[in-house]
Amino acid sequence: MTRRKLWLSVVSLLAVSPLSLPAQGTIQANVTGGGGSGKCTFEIRTGGVAEVEIRGNQGRVRSVSGGPASWVRLKCNQPLPLRPNSFRFKGIDGRGRQTLVRDPNSNNGIAVVQIVDNRGGMEGYTGDIMWNGGSGTWNGSGWGGGGGGWNNNNNNNWGNNVVSNCQRNIRNQISSRYGGSVTFNGNPSQKQAASFVMVDGNGRVQARNSWGNITYHCTMHPNGNVADSNFNVTGGNLPGTPQPR
Repeated sequence: MTRRKLWLSVVSLLAVSPLSLPAQGTIQANVTGGGGSGKCTFEIRTGGVAEVEIRGNQGRVRSVSGGPASWVRLKCNQPLPLRPNSFRFKGIDGRGRQTLVRDPNSNNGIAVVQIVDNRGGMEGYTGDIMWNGGSGTWNGSGWGGGGGGWNNNNNNNWGNNVVSNCQRNIRNQISSRYGGSVTFNGNPSQKQAASFVMVDGNGRVQARNSWGNITYHCTMHPNGNVADSNFNVTGGNLPGTPQPR
């Protein structure tokens, strides 16, 4: 009888443990309906650096570094438009830092929130994206790479994940060097150079006690893989000047 009670206790602990949550990358939003201002509330669990991406009535979470990331819920009163008016983000709950790193108006209708948690163990994070009307609806398919996938923001012959992978690489460098986040400004330029794609843009870095403006450059393979990347500080008070990688 004692052994049976012990076994039941272990099963009960596993049932409520965060580790039992599925490592779900994508989710379909629970759309409740209603007019007026738009709002989506997301809730995930992570123990490291993660990115939450929301487009239309769909979401995707990706672990950048550290522990895994998984969905708990995504609830919207209406789908996120391609071009929302007065778009804004508010972090609701979580012990780490939440930052809007890509506005949907400059990212083909996709909102990207970065979550940084460096305290160890899994933690729940809740955030709201909000807007007041807008135009356009998401009509793509797939999740990255190929036609109609995420970040489908150019009409060139190379993959649609060239820009997103470049900026993700730069963002990881910023996080590693300064422990901060970067907001990219508008759409970067893309130019074909032999068998590569050159991506050039600029942004702003925000760390705990410092900030800086940067320019960045990536040499990309057409399939979206990074061949080389670097960034340079052009203003602000960030310590040191990064060397190209």
